Amino acid sequence: MAAGQEVLAYCGRCKLDLMHNIIAHKEGNSGPVAKCQCRTCNAIHGFRNLKGSAGTVKARVIASKRAPRQKVEQIPCNVEWKRQLEEAASKAEVPYSISANFGVGDILKHPRFGVGVVQQLRDSTKVEVLFQDDVKILAHNK
Repeated sequence: MAAGQEVLAYCGRCKLDLMHNIIAHKEGNSGPVAKCQCRTCNAIHGFRNLKGSAGTVKARVIASKRAPRQKVEQIPCNVEWKRQLEEAASKAEVPYSISANFGVGDILKHPRFGVGVVQQLRDSTKVEVLFQDDVKILAHNK
């Protein structure tokens, strides 16, 4: 096959066996094809045998370096909310106010979200509160 003729080869960019134009040979015009140009994407690359050819493409096994993920049990918000309310039953509900100061485990009553349990202090002015349907971050101590 001479330069300029067509050959069927694997295109790495298209990831398919496609028609290519021969650009260069390794040993004159009679040797094996060295470079070819894909007629679909116009990429110029070294000649690659067809993916479907037997024995031409080596199978690669990619070993996973990551440890398998551990499955974490997810508890619905309302179940955890009920459990924490039962644990903190001895504490009184405090009406929510932006100026009030809350601590972890305090029970507050928000006018829109209802009764909630303080999970953690984000910083001096924010708390994370578990309500029956969701976890909210509220301002406090202002």
